[in-house]
Amino acid sequence: MSKSSSYKVITPPNHLADKARWNKADSMALLEKRAAQWIRVAEDDAKAHLIEDVERFDGTVRQLATAQSVPSTELLKILRMANDIRTQASSFDFVHLDTVASAICKFVDRSPELAATRTDVLLAFSDAMRAVASHADGGGTGKTDEDLADAAVLMLDTITIA
Repeated sequence: MSKSSSYKVITPPNHLADKARWNKADSMALLEKRAAQWIRVAEDDAKAHLIEDVERFDGTVRQLATAQSVPSTELLKILRMANDIRTQASSFDFVHLDTVASAICKFVDRSPELAATRTDVLLAFSDAMRAVASHADGGGTGKTDEDLADAAVLMLDTITIA
């Protein structure tokens, strides 16, 4: 293709490249400090998005709680949302949130017919997930979160066995 005057090449800004550029005169300590700063910003953003996703999940479950039975399309939506939360929690090492979200995924995946009629169980899982997620920033006590996560797993085992 030949270059003509009918078009102009546009180079979009590359913000990542701007952040990664460095001056050869910069010390390694300065570069490490900058990298740590950007990692903290990314972690804070990820935590905020994770909390938003947990709140969105809770809103969806609460909206469906009044129904006699949850339609399969909505149940699939719940499963996808819980799986997204589980993946994010696992990626950022929020162990207890990962455990609760995994329990939700297993409940819906193993027993979709039961999950469709037991919105009270979905609400209990959602409450546990919200409580654990509220400590994703490092606040709260690890023991309480661990107990909640263990209770969610125990509830899963009790319901799917019964």
